[in-house]
Amino acid sequence: MSTELTLELNSTENSLEQLEQAVDYFSVRRDWPVSLDFKIKLILEEVVLNALNYGHLEKPTNVSLKITDLDKEVSIEILDDGKAFNPLKDAPVPDTDAPLEERPIGGLGVYLVKTLVSDISYERINDKNSLSIIVDKSNTD
Repeated sequence: MSTELTLELNSTENSLEQLEQAVDYFSVRRDWPVSLDFKIKLILEEVVLNALNYGHLEKPTNVSLKITDLDKEVSIEILDDGKAFNPLKDAPVPDTDAPLEERPIGGLGVYLVKTLVSDISYERINDKNSLSIIVDKSNTD
């Protein structure tokens, strides 16, 4: 049974549905608990959809995804050919203490992802955004 899922997506396809179906299949084959499956899907939806929706305005954005199921963690590598964007530094920091109606739009997805992962790092490599994420499998309550 493969411990790795690779997927190519672009913003001209029904990418969210394709992503969800691939992760569903992989999750079942790897016998992930529901909580881990939900966490991985939520992380991917936030990160991949942001790349697909905002990577380019004038042409489709391409995203390569690799998920590796390891003994104690899940490793996620996301590459996109969109404009340079480091979500760890460039996304606005949300004021979670402000009343909802006073909060500006943006940044909450990145904030949420940071709370769900064990480690996250960004690099710009060969004109591509590279985001590496580690999710601790023991912390999926």
